[in-house]
Amino acid sequence: MMRQARDRRFTVAVAFVAVIALAVRLIYLWQIHGAPFFELLIGDGRAYDAWAKQIADGEWLGDQVFYQAPLYPYFLGVIYAVAGADPVAARVCQLMIGVGSCVLIALAGRRWFNWRVGAAAGALMAVYAPAIFFDGLIQKSCLDLLLLSALLYVLGGIALRSSAVQWIAAGVLCGLLALTRENALVLVPVIAVWLVATLRQKRGPCLTLFVAGLVVVLGPVALRNQIVGGEFHLTTSQLGPNLYIGNNPQAPGYYQPLRYGRGDARTEAQDAADLASQQAGRALSPAEVSRFWTQQVFQYIKEQPGDWFRLMLRKCRLLLADQELTDAEDQYTYADHAPILKACGWVFRWGVLAPLAVLGAIVSWRRQRRRQALLYALPIALAASVVLFYVMARYRYPLTPFVILFAAAGLYELMRAVRRRNLRPSLVAGAVAAVVTAIIAWPNPLPPQRLRATALNNIASEMMYNPENHGDARRMFDQVLQLQPDYALAHNNLAVLLVRQRQFDAALHHYRKAIEFQPDFVDAHYNSAVLLGSAEHYLVVLRLDPNHANAHNNLASLLERAGREDDAIAHYRAALAADPAHREAANNLGALLAHRGNLTQGITLLEKAIRLNPAYIDAHYNLGLALLKARRFDEAARQFSIVLELQPDDPAAQRKLNEAQAAGNGNRSDL
Repeated sequence: MMRQARDRRFTVAVAFVAVIALAVRLIYLWQIHGAPFFELLIGDGRAYDAWAKQIADGEWLGDQVFYQAPLYPYFLGVIYAVAGADPVAARVCQLMIGVGSCVLIALAGRRWFNWRVGAAAGALMAVYAPAIFFDGLIQKSCLDLLLLSALLYVLGGIALRSSAVQWIAAGVLCGLLALTRENALVLVPVIAVWLVATLRQKRGPCLTLFVAGLVVVLGPVALRNQIVGGEFHLTTSQLGPNLYIGNNPQAPGYYQPLRYGRGDARTEAQDAADLASQQAGRALSPAEVSRFWTQQVFQYIKEQPGDWFRLMLRKCRLLLADQELTDAEDQYTYADHAPILKACGWVFRWGVLAPLAVLGAIVSWRRQRRRQALLYALPIALAASVVLFYVMARYRYPLTPFVILFAAAGLYELMRAVRRRNLRPSLVAGAVAAVVTAIIAWPNPLPPQRLRATALNNIASEMMYNPENHGDARRMFDQVLQLQPDYALAHNNLAVLLVRQRQFDAALHHYRKAIEFQPDFVDAHYNSAVLLGSAEHYLVVLRLDPNHANAHNNLASLLERAGREDDAIAHYRAALAADPAHREAANNLGALLAHRGNLTQGITLLEKAIRLNPAYIDAHYNLGLALLKARRFDEAARQFSIVLELQPDDPAAQRKLNEAQAAGNGNRSDL
């Protein structure tokens, strides 16, 4: 009877948690909906959106080894296929997933502790500010929380009574987690060791079932990578680059792109491959690229062990810090437009829950350390995997279910001690929690204005692509530079906006500022070279990045106009070597070679440019000239006709069409 009453109370509590979680998230979505950046897709969100659209259009398999974790884009692709390519619909789905995570963590808390701790854990998750924030982003973090909460629920069931279904489910969930966060693979050996250590019977069959569940998920992904990319990768090929980003002589402990100003998911893989291939002197495969960067890390650790150790300590400090380290989107900027997020962030944040979690972990260890050993080992392994790479808010976020559970246990034990008027057993735990609080509350390792400047720069950089938002973007860039005057990337991006507004002198000023604050900023050098039309500036770009295809192409055009055709040809070829799909270089080189009498190569390159872009007017026109010179009059006439179809009022194309037709008719008359 008492158990039934507890079950009823817990059911009511879970229902209340679900209602609160849903209400808070809907209010947040409604409040943030009016923000000027709500419809923008920033950073990884933009890449996931483009990938999901391809999946929704039927491109399920892809054409290369996965570089980014694939589960979230496929999840998003399914939503797009059903509801249309609408990020708002995806956000609503993610809010429901967030509610599911709150319910699952409540159920997990009941299994690992008791129903009161479970209810408290669900309630804390419902109002935890980072959880609300991440549930509303086009970002994979919502799946991280759901899968980890589900895994804790399943493992809690195994701790009470092991079953075949639960072990298979644990393996499947670990596999799915690895397809959202590759570092989640560290959980697999921890769970396997716990299984062997705790089970007295049927260890072998249980371990087999766990591995089988893992293989069911990861096997098809590894097979797909082998078939599509010709290499074996269990999940993705970004281990080496990510490891290097977090472990090199210039690493700050948080994300810093391989090339300054290019921390974009669309360019990161290419930059990693280009830089590694440049060092190797040949094109490298994804596996070779990963090995190259991994070797760089080992070399750094071997040569500078003291510096690496200090870097690891800094990353530990960043992991414990109260502030949420932004990368592309910033919780605090969003909170300015969502009062409910700001209110939850005052209390229900890392700096409050982590000390409570420490208290709960210490007190709980005395009571049932054997059964709950896994609950301690898993977050330690996850935290170590984050520190091994680099720290960001969304990389720390998977620790949330563990922190929430122990924080709820800490609250429960505190209330229990108060009711019994016996605080002595909790004094030691409280002292340790106080030390943790002091560490967390220590002055932030990164100035808050710097984080805010990064987020605002990202938003303004997306806004400026819409002419209607140019005014807002300009004001936001001004705000960024007030917060951080030496922010080279913001100077460069503002200059790009000023060029679009045809304020060239002001743009050049900000390009020069960007270069002043970041002398190796390739994009700023390149953009200023385009604005100035200066061969000298293009040479600077190529010294910094010898494989910059656009710089080679533009420099070649300047050299060609200056009459230095041999030098121009060399740079056009270098552009195509760096980027075989560079249609402008193919067109320019083809036209120049044809002009110099090398019609065979010229025509081949011009045809390539047209294959790369069938609506490329200049390539059609230049191909027509080359064919005319080769006395292939009908084919030439066809190219000039295409030009006129694409651009009807082109007098030059019309004259050449008439010339080709007349020559063709005359040729036939001779016959």
